[in-house]
Amino acid sequence: MHQEQDLDESHDQAQESHEALGVPEILIGISRQLARNDFLNCLLVSRSWNNQLLPLLWQTLNVPGTHWRRQISERKHFPDPAVLKKHAPLIRSIGCRNFTPYLSSLIPACSQLTQLEILDLTMDGLPLIEQNKDTLQTLIIQLDSKGTQETLPSLDQILSVLEECRFLGHLELWSFKIQDPLLLEQERRLQAKRTSNVVVELLSPSDIAAAKCRTQELHSRFYGILRRLSILLLEGTELHGPQQDHDVFYSLRQLHIRASTIESGEDSTSSLLNELRFVRHCQYLTKLRLQPLENQRLFEKADEEELIKMRLEIACPWITTLDVSWSSLTDQELAALLKVLPHLTVLDLQRTNMDYLTLEQLTGSDSVLKEKLRDLDVSAVSGPIADNSLWVQRLLCSCRGLRRFQATAIQAEVIAAGVLATTPNGSQEQGKWLPGDALSPTWVCLGLQFLQVSVQEVNRPAEDLQPQSKSDEWLVYRQLALLTELQTLSLGGYDMSTWFRRQTLSLTLQSGLDQLKTLKNLRVFNFSCMDHRLTVEEVEWMMEHWPRLRKVTGTIRVDMTKAMVSRARTESQEEPAEGGEAIPIKTAYDPRIEQPEVYLHRKWPMVQFSK
Repeated sequence: MHQEQDLDESHDQAQESHEALGVPEILIGISRQLARNDFLNCLLVSRSWNNQLLPLLWQTLNVPGTHWRRQISERKHFPDPAVLKKHAPLIRSIGCRNFTPYLSSLIPACSQLTQLEILDLTMDGLPLIEQNKDTLQTLIIQLDSKGTQETLPSLDQILSVLEECRFLGHLELWSFKIQDPLLLEQERRLQAKRTSNVVVELLSPSDIAAAKCRTQELHSRFYGILRRLSILLLEGTELHGPQQDHDVFYSLRQLHIRASTIESGEDSTSSLLNELRFVRHCQYLTKLRLQPLENQRLFEKADEEELIKMRLEIACPWITTLDVSWSSLTDQELAALLKVLPHLTVLDLQRTNMDYLTLEQLTGSDSVLKEKLRDLDVSAVSGPIADNSLWVQRLLCSCRGLRRFQATAIQAEVIAAGVLATTPNGSQEQGKWLPGDALSPTWVCLGLQFLQVSVQEVNRPAEDLQPQSKSDEWLVYRQLALLTELQTLSLGGYDMSTWFRRQTLSLTLQSGLDQLKTLKNLRVFNFSCMDHRLTVEEVEWMMEHWPRLRKVTGTIRVDMTKAMVSRARTESQEEPAEGGEAIPIKTAYDPRIEQPEVYLHRKWPMVQFSK
């Protein structure tokens, strides 16, 4: 939330930290050079700055839920109603949990909204949508009667409002049921009849027939709206899929279906097949995200044959991005899906049940994806394949075109064995982990620009011993040094399972880090959550050899021996004088040893150092 500050406020008020004055992204560079209070005071005392930033500060309005407002200061987090009405014409985006009387005052003033998000939509929210029907481009609404006593709009009313939004291109529907209310009532009565012995009166056949006709009309209106959209998200939504093959949504480019029920009329209980039948009507789709409900039965051979008959590779040839992360799809379903989407360049398999069937589709001798994939995320997969990291090496040794790759972990000895080998079957040990259909024993994706993986189980030598050039860690650096196009290298972990991981790369010059001097394009380096030995000397080496480096994330190790010596020399040092007396003197404070983060921030102010 943003609020105007009176330029005549007292000095004490100006010293407060005004939470409502968030710094816009374009001013991040300036804010880094000033303390927060100094920067906010500049906004308060400079009328020209304030006038220029007002449209940015008021562009987005995010309102917490009603229960939050009881616990926070109304004055600090919410503008005065008069100030709100004054600047309401500047608001372009509103996000709120529910439509409260606090926001109802905005309806006459907010007529230029391009984005609106209302969760738990009630009748009070419809006028705001109608007020902005000529400007709204993005609309996110949730219809949920749980926990509310307010009047809910009918589906007919919602569709009528959506039909008037001429420029609507992005629509997200949460918890919608595109069905006549009488049919929903009939379902409730049937459920009550099955679960209890109470006599329940069912609707007459004529009423049911009329309700089905109205349901078809509602679907027809919904699909009429859908023909204008470019982005659609359905979550917890129930609807019937299009019945005619000529019902094609030519404008739709991005589709996200999550935990929704789409009935296709086919005799199948596979939620994946029903969703893909709907996808088949989106012939110009480029990005698809699927998180279907868990199937009631296993995905069988007949289902895979039915999926092949859909000819998605012909019906939807423009799908290049597939996101099935956090889904319950089985390995067999994932493999079948990849088989009918051969044009993918971006694939997100994070936290899926990926296993060897899926791996074969990505790296097998008949795979077309291994040449086309540019972005692949296989972080935190939960299938049996995750027991070791041999499959991660296989991906890196097979997918030549990768520009971005994310995985949870890979064993150092696996990388080292590949570097040592001269051929795919160069040794008996290598043959156990690298199949013959891999392109190379070493990584073939030399054009990688983003790499995030934790190298683990590194057998490091003792600190006082020089590692040999054939050690696992040395060979890992040798492999990484070939990725000369890297812009982001994350050897730490974002997943909680990698926190405080032992036996990671030491990241010292003595262990072979200097081999990475070839990474001239590196901009971001992350070594957080690692049991490393990196000190300020290594960071200085990075700044010298990685000229484009702009962000370093991780905790720098302090050499305690040097720090204690420096601290002792700083506190007291005696020097003999001419008369023979020892005169205590002070030596210079060395922040490079005592406070390396402060030293690095001051020496390279344009580089962001963080833990």
